[in-house]
Amino acid sequence: MSCLPNMLVMAPSDEIELARMVATAAEVDDHPVCLRYPSGAHVRINNCSDSEVPIQIGKGKVLKEGKDVVLLGYGVMVHNCFYAHSLLSELGVEVAVADARFCKPAP
Repeated sequence: MSCLPNMLVMAPSDEIELARMVATAAEVDDHPVCLRYPSGAHVRINNCSDSEVPIQIGKGKVLKEGKDVVLLGYGVMVHNCFYAHSLLSELGVEVAVADARFCKPAP
């Protein structure tokens, strides 16, 4: 889908991000939007008051600060970044974790 002209491609890392990206997609009226969310790959999150607040298009977010290494996840792979973070932290490596959220436009 990302090779299609003007396509906005998003991948949420959890259910709250999915709700926020659906709200974002509902506001887009000048180009097509694609959400990538594999079936069965969800992470249960308690209800959050900002789950229906749209997100800024093309902007990722830093989820955990660190100074030695940065792990950039996209979609459900963000959770693997947190797993790697926990393993590397045991070795004394300070790892930052970021969620790209978009593959097009790139953050």
